[in-house]
Amino acid sequence: HSYLDLVNIKSDILAIGGRVELSVKLINSVVSVEIYSEKTTTWTHQYMQMIEHSSYYVTSFLSRLYLVGRLIKNIDKSLGSCYTYDINSNSWKDIANLNVARDNAACTVFEGKIVVSGSYTKSVEAYDYYENIWTNLPDMIEKRSYHASVSMGNKLFVIGGYFNTNCEVFDSSSRKFTLLETHLPKYDYYIRSVSRAVY
Repeated sequence: HSYLDLVNIKSDILAIGGRVELSVKLINSVVSVEIYSEKTTTWTHQYMQMIEHSSYYVTSFLSRLYLVGRLIKNIDKSLGSCYTYDINSNSWKDIANLNVARDNAACTVFEGKIVVSGSYTKSVEAYDYYENIWTNLPDMIEKRSYHASVSMGNKLFVIGGYFNTNCEVFDSSSRKFTLLETHLPKYDYYIRSVSRAVY
């Protein structure tokens, strides 16, 4: 795999997409998924039906997958489209559109909401699952795309990105982003990170 998304659902880790060497050619809108079970300590392989997509980001929340932001193939236009996926029924459902159309953004769960950041902007917004609405959060200090985000406690970290070699942290108490000094390599912008929730 390369350029794949890692998401955590309950005790499983899903590796979605990437460049995969297969003996058969996949039809359009089907993506390769490998699932690691902590209980059995093994990987299993399956395919997932996908909507037409490109430059999206995937996260998980309440045992469901969320696909946030995308490009329509062959059309260079960012969209605010968002979807949720039921892995048991292999079906997608539309949810509220982003306030800002995005692609190559970062997405994670932070304090019970799905938070998406960047896409060549400083803007950040959060999705309320129960209200099905997106609300704006304070802007990051720098514009970012192709970056990663991860949360720990009351802090949200945004990491690297295209032409970014630093990180920022958002504190929900102060509601501000602060720059962190790092040593990320320049141009290493295909960054992915995953955190494990503690129950």
